[in-house]
This record gives sequence, structure tokens and C-alpha cells, in this order.
Amino acid sequence: MPTQAERTATTHRRLLEAAVELFAAKGYQSTTVAEIGARVGQSRGAVTLHFGSKDGLLSAIVEILTDEWEEGAFLPSLEEGAGSLEDAIDAALRAHRTALEEDPTFFALYDALLYEAIGPASPIRADFAALHRRLRERIAQHIETGQKEGLVQPDVDPEGLAIWLLGSLRGIVHQYLIESRALDLDAAYAELRRAMLARLVVTGGPQAPPPDAG
Repeated sequence: MPTQAERTATTHRRLLEAAVELFAAKGYQSTTVAEIGARVGQSRGAVTLHFGSKDGLLSAIVEILTDEWEEGAFLPSLEEGAGSLEDAIDAALRAHRTALEEDPTFFALYDALLYEAIGPASPIRADFAALHRRLRERIAQHIETGQKEGLVQPDVDPEGLAIWLLGSLRGIVHQYLIESRALDLDAAYAELRRAMLARLVVTGGPQAPPPDAG
């Protein structure tokens, strides 16, 4: 027989799963705590008991999304390329496309929550702002390292490139979720890859970085 702790953990997980399904289908604002509890055979008070509030439940989901995708798949792929800039780009784009095709519901929820975060009073605005800053910083760090090693063109703005890359990937996701059968993902990722290589890679092999000013 399951212990009380095991039953509590099971209910906690099922509430998260129910909220993910409902938020992806209806949006955060249109989903009630009563609906979430009813989905798993619990009262509306279950959400408050386990997460403090509906906003607390939403924050828990955002944390899971961050851990599972940005921190668990995309960034490790970018960082664990087989040694070259091209390999790192290929690994990151491949991880993004594989996840999008294998689990579109995950991305549908992510996309929906991004729009939920836009409102000035959104409970997850700060969460997503922090996430975006962290992602931009990590990408920018890789670009700066490549510039120091003479692998990335010195006139690339690391912060600007990070903003452009994240915007491009999320634009692909948004269009795919709306019209997956009509969207040519082969062409989309191939063009993004070509654009990144053209902008980043120093042709003719590594070059010495410019000397520090002063």
C-alpha cells in the first residue's frame, strides 16, 4: 500500500500534468483551479494545498519547462558540439527540431505561456524575463569565447546575435504549431543554419583576435 508521502507525490505530479494539458488547450487565464482538481479527481483546494495558489502552480510548470528544454536539451547541445562551431550549431538546431516534432504539446504550452507573460501583471513575467536573460547570456558567452579564439567574426554583437537566434527559433515554433503540415521545416532549419554560419564563422580558419584596446 502506498505511503502518505507517495500518495502526496502522486497527486502533486498528476496536478501538474492536468494543468499542463489544460493550460496548453485553454490558456492560463481561462483555466480554473476547480477544473484542474476535477481532472485528477480532487477538489479545487488541492491546487492550493500542493502549490499555494494557481500562480504557484504556474511557476512550478515554468520551472519544469525551463529545466526540461532550455537547460536540459538546447543549451547542452549547443555546448557539447563535437569541437567546431559548425558542430555546435548543428547539434543545437537538431535538438530543437527533434523536440518540436516529438512533443509539440510541450511547445504549445511554452508558446501559450510566453503570451501569458506579456501582461504587466502576469505572475510569470519575471520568470520568463529571467529565463530569457539567462539564455542570452549563455549564448553570448559562447560567441565571445569563439571571438577570443578567432573562430567567430569579431564584428558580431553577442547580445544581438543571441536575441536574433532565440527569436528565429521561437518564430519557427509558432508557425509550426499553427500549420504543421504546410511548414517546410527542412527549409526553415537549413536557412537558419546557413544564416548563422555566414554571420558567425570566420572563413579560412581561425584568425588572431584583435588586440585589447589600451
